[in-house]
Amino acid sequence: SPAAVSGLLATDPSNGAYEFHGGSTERLECGNMTVSGTALTVEAWFEDPDYPATSASWETIGGTHNLTLRTYQGNLQFVVRAGSAASTASVPLGSGGPHHAVGVYQSGAMRLYLDGVLVATASRSGTVAATQPVWIGSGSVNNWPINATVDEFAIYHSALTEAQVQEHFQAGAGAPSIVSDSY
Repeated sequence: SPAAVSGLLATDPSNGAYEFHGGSTERLECGNMTVSGTALTVEAWFEDPDYPATSASWETIGGTHNLTLRTYQGNLQFVVRAGSAASTASVPLGSGGPHHAVGVYQSGAMRLYLDGVLVATASRSGTVAATQPVWIGSGSVNNWPINATVDEFAIYHSALTEAQVQEHFQAGAGAPSIVSDSY
């Protein structure tokens, strides 16, 4: 099962994170959540000691992949399922981290940020609509093994702006900033 460890944020390492040790069903189940709309964001800090992995090493939210951040075969991916089809924004990861990842879905556009920088986009139209289990760790759909540390996981029922994403990254990376929680 996941272990509580020191956090990944340079500004607050005493704030805990969760470390996963390679189990295919190792996850924190957060209960059911309504994840629906045309403006949504998923965010997490993570460190992947197995980079580059040959299979996914962490998956943060799922059920039916309606809104997912994951690493897969050395890539960071943001997956959105709206209706019966899914789209993926993907970028080569480059290193195991720690990294700040943010996936934003808004009005048919998907944006993937890595360490405060927009790194990939994709198109997906429609409304994400589901009340589903939310988990951090190994996805319940494919049960990919996870060997990573995940910190500061969040889902927003709005689309963070580029400035807000950069603000979150700078606040966690140690740069002076004030993060607004009004979204």
